[in-house]
Amino acid sequence: MLMAGALLCLNLSLYSQSISLKMSNVSVKKAMTELQTKSGYSFVYIAGDVDTDRTVSINASQLKDAVAQILKGQNVLYEIQGKNIVIKKGSQQQVTSGKRKKVTGTVKDANGEPIIGATVIEKGTANGTVTDFDGNYTLELSDNGILAISYIGYKSQEFVASQIKQGALAVTLKEDTEVMDEVVVVGYGSQKKSNITSAVKSIKSEQILGVSTPNVENMLQGKIAGVQVYQSGGKPGEKATIRVRGKSSLGSSVDPLWVVDGVIQVENPDINPQDIESLTVLKDAAATSLYGSRATSGVIVVTTKRAKENSRNINISANWGIGNINEGNFKMMNSEQLAAEWEKMGLEVPEQARKVDFDWWDAATQTSFTQDYNISFSGGNDKIQAYISGGYYSEDATIKGLKIQRFKALTNITYKAAKWLTIKPRIRASYDDDVDHNTPDLHELYAQMPWDYPYYEDGTLINPRELRSGYTWYGRDLTNSFYDSQWNYSKTKTLTTEGGFDFEIRFNDNFTFSSTNSVRFSNKKYFNYEDPRSVAGSAVKGEMEETWTKSLSRFSNQMLRYNKTFGKLNVIALAAYEFNDYSLETTDVIKQGFFPGSSVLDNAANLNAINGEKMEWALSSFLCNVNFAYDSKYFLQASIRNDASSRFGKDKRNGTFFSVSGGWNIAQEDFYKRSVLASILNEAKLRISYGGVGNLPKDYYPHLNLYDIKGTYNGVNGAFPSQLGNSSLS
Repeated sequence: MLMAGALLCLNLSLYSQSISLKMSNVSVKKAMTELQTKSGYSFVYIAGDVDTDRTVSINASQLKDAVAQILKGQNVLYEIQGKNIVIKKGSQQQVTSGKRKKVTGTVKDANGEPIIGATVIEKGTANGTVTDFDGNYTLELSDNGILAISYIGYKSQEFVASQIKQGALAVTLKEDTEVMDEVVVVGYGSQKKSNITSAVKSIKSEQILGVSTPNVENMLQGKIAGVQVYQSGGKPGEKATIRVRGKSSLGSSVDPLWVVDGVIQVENPDINPQDIESLTVLKDAAATSLYGSRATSGVIVVTTKRAKENSRNINISANWGIGNINEGNFKMMNSEQLAAEWEKMGLEVPEQARKVDFDWWDAATQTSFTQDYNISFSGGNDKIQAYISGGYYSEDATIKGLKIQRFKALTNITYKAAKWLTIKPRIRASYDDDVDHNTPDLHELYAQMPWDYPYYEDGTLINPRELRSGYTWYGRDLTNSFYDSQWNYSKTKTLTTEGGFDFEIRFNDNFTFSSTNSVRFSNKKYFNYEDPRSVAGSAVKGEMEETWTKSLSRFSNQMLRYNKTFGKLNVIALAAYEFNDYSLETTDVIKQGFFPGSSVLDNAANLNAINGEKMEWALSSFLCNVNFAYDSKYFLQASIRNDASSRFGKDKRNGTFFSVSGGWNIAQEDFYKRSVLASILNEAKLRISYGGVGNLPKDYYPHLNLYDIKGTYNGVNGAFPSQLGNSSLS
């Protein structure tokens, strides 16, 4: 009885969270979802153990009261494990008096690691405990009792008291993929993983973290089957290239479409990986067709973190890293080795080869240093919740002279203005600052000769094209990798902000309207400086180039949702109108002829070139999707989308894309549960799908007749054709 009292105190402390939950005549499933949203606690149970279609009414101010009212009248036991409310079949009864035996033991996983916090309970009673940090437990058990051991994500095990010899029992729990029916974010919503009828893969934030990089793309490498992630270069901060199921087009973009918090991104998003709650990759046409003409290369759906009700958390992380360039098995000769090879070929070895042995590779590389700092705050009450975060990342490249810095911030707010109205403003910002001091490429370093020393005796750098008397340069290209680096450099600064204002109107428990609206602005400045004293700038007495790139993207989605259960049949439907436009403006100026050290365009004497362009496009869409799920066994999904794009002519402006898919969860059939296969395969599902997607041309105006009006003839401005339009382009 003493142990039962201790467990009761533990449960009371865990359930003491204050909430406010009032609901009338709603299903158990609906009440569970609402409680999870308000408290952060998730319900975990095996399908069939809980009647989720039963109608209940809730009026509670404490978590324990809310749980009791939701499960009232159901023959179940429930307990807290972490942030999960675990529900199991059974009936509450008091521990009967009589002869008892003391049982001790350990609980471990298949790898022999102790499981901390596993539940050890006498079945059908409140007599129980949890394992300690070493997986150990001690419990008094009735002579005719049954010992049940369980933990989230593992298959439970039961032992009759008479089977436990000498009061000792060591248990190994096996993983159970059926315990939790995971909810996965998919196109324009979310679904139970078991209900999905298309090819999708979802991963949580903890699965992609652990790598110091400012880009989400780099973190996906090796995480998802069918998704290729590779680097196109070695510069720090460079985003990886992603291919979902290979290349899907010869003439259009083959990059996947990114969707962040319901907003379709025109460019790859600048997201702090620490702010990601989940990431889902939509692979096949059935999954991506709802995104229409931009989904041919797959879709990556990202959900950022939000605060939970009645909780406050502050997270601070600091990571440091070092790196070295890997030459593999490719090694360069030193002076002595190179001289020996020359002698073998019968060539005369210069005297300088005996005196100079310079390691260009070692002089140009360094141990890189990475810093990554993040801080976030999340908290709120049942009315308003806020998630605010900031991050700083910097990296010095392994090639000297190159450094990047990244500053990122995010604010997500949820405000319940009324019972029927929820407002969700958000803002995301990033600032990139990159500096490159004319970093030499690897080919240039490999081409240098160990006989060439880059400095004169007085310490000044050598220009191989203007050697002092008595000096010889043996390198083929007559370049000193460090000469131009002392003056020349380039800088890139990019500021990106995205603001959003979303809201949801709940007409009743089944019918809602949601509005997602966003504006994204990016301002990028690139400056390149070539000093008149450098080899690159000497011919034109120095050159400066400055490029300004501004982009603006607007997105709006207005959606009606319907979700209702009719007995064993669940119907989820949506219909929406969507608009997205994008404008890009670029100005580029190149000037030449200035005094060394000047970095202002106005100080240059000669205007070499000035260029500018402005482009824009727009896309409007109507879309509809419906999902049927019957008895958690049979599933049907259908969707249709119509896109109208400004990149096509009036005759072919609209494109329609549809998909249909079905699924059969064989593992839920009684005949399968009784078969031998059930003990081998815990999941068995048959899925079939068919759908269509499209792509957009890279050019913004391929359907129009275009003219170049920059030409002149005899001093008079003129125009001449530059493109023959095609209004039937599709």
